Amino acid sequence: LLIKKYIDLWDNYTSTTQDNMGEQMTMLMCIFTRLRQIALDPHLIGITPSGLQQYRELNDDNAPPPFANDKLVKLVEILEANKDKKFIVFSFFTSYLDIASTMLDRPTFMIRSKHTIQKRFAILDQWKESQGGVLLMNYKLGAEGLNLTQATEIVLLDSWFNFSCEAQAIARAHRIGQTKEVTVH
Repeated sequence: LLIKKYIDLWDNYTSTTQDNMGEQMTMLMCIFTRLRQIALDPHLIGITPSGLQQYRELNDDNAPPPFANDKLVKLVEILEANKDKKFIVFSFFTSYLDIASTMLDRPTFMIRSKHTIQKRFAILDQWKESQGGVLLMNYKLGAEGLNLTQATEIVLLDSWFNFSCEAQAIARAHRIGQTKEVTVH
């Protein structure tokens, strides 16, 4: 249904006038965002096992599931191979970080934009004191001048359209005071 909506929008895009150009572009960006979410994990847009059944009914009863979450499986593998290291895991979608946190068997700490500055620093202090803790945050928060030199491993669960913000987020672990090698996955 979403892909059909995208195709219809694209067909209409060539006949767009100045009057509705902004509306069409907004809709197009919304659809691209939803497609990114589907690619990461269909749960992000509400596709659940019952949604999967509806997908199969619309297509073929024997159709394979339209997704397999290899990124989170790989995240777990990376964490298992580096049990003694501290991680920062970035994603554009905090709801995806919520899903990721349920799969991890290590202490996880998530900073959200709704947290006050004091709450953010309290969470950071807990993460810094933890053994093998995983800090989960979105790219925007990672670009806010934090010093996270305790981390030696960074995982990017998805790419952000603005590479400079992604680079700033990665640079949080490459600050003055970092004495260890930092690996980006």
